[in-house]
Amino acid sequence: MHSFRIVSSYVLATNLHIGASSASPQSVNSETAILCTSQSQPNPIDTQYPTQITGTINGTYAILSIPYASARAIVPSQNAILRHAYESLLPGWPKDMYPAYYEGLLDHDVGTGPLKIGDFQRSSIRFPFIYRLGDGHTSFRYTGPVMLSPNNLVALVGASVGNDIRAGTFRPACEAYADDGHGNTFLEGTGVGSITADVRGTFRVGSSKPYPLNIFKNMTNQPSFSSVGNLCDHYISLYNSSVTQGVHSPVPVQGSGYVRPPYYLQETTLAASL
Repeated sequence: MHSFRIVSSYVLATNLHIGASSASPQSVNSETAILCTSQSQPNPIDTQYPTQITGTINGTYAILSIPYASARAIVPSQNAILRHAYESLLPGWPKDMYPAYYEGLLDHDVGTGPLKIGDFQRSSIRFPFIYRLGDGHTSFRYTGPVMLSPNNLVALVGASVGNDIRAGTFRPACEAYADDGHGNTFLEGTGVGSITADVRGTFRVGSSKPYPLNIFKNMTNQPSFSSVGNLCDHYISLYNSSVTQGVHSPVPVQGSGYVRPPYYLQETTLAASL
């Protein structure tokens, strides 16, 4: 590991660990705020796209090398996996493995013009390079259950259209990640009704970039769909704004992702693929 309908585009300025995330680690806040206020940078593109919903993403994307058979068991059987699409981007990728990816994110300063909603957190495993359109080459992302913080009812209701959304609390609250005191950053999500974490990403800044940024641009901008209904979501993630430059540039990370059902087939820790 390194690293919802087509009605209007949700344009996002992306600020990430690439493994990806770039913001200083914050101290742990274990409470879920009713009105979430983070230390993320302001939305730099809301005036550039005044009639569209825009916001920023701060967090971590990380490629997970999982067994191809596991991906095939998760992705709906009627949808083929476009092996040639990811093999062309990832030369030498093992034939029996598949590049899923983890996301642990904070959506910040989201809205249209002056109309804003509160920040919210989300975490999920995504399955890119899925055949859906029927043209033989356009890649889609299949999204399993998504954990989303319960402090933002607007986000919960909106995201539930065409997505399998599960409410959960995050540690730290209202931030993309926090320092665990051992040189790592982490984001941990616990679903409603669970007594232990269901999803946790733990990462350490690396010294090299195992994958080009273009691979993450490709995967995160594929239209997404889920097992709920027949709708697709095509929000656009931008990587060329002020929150992806200078001190906010993406940094490489390596680490692991802990997941358990319903977010993956079984309880497991998905180790880094270097």
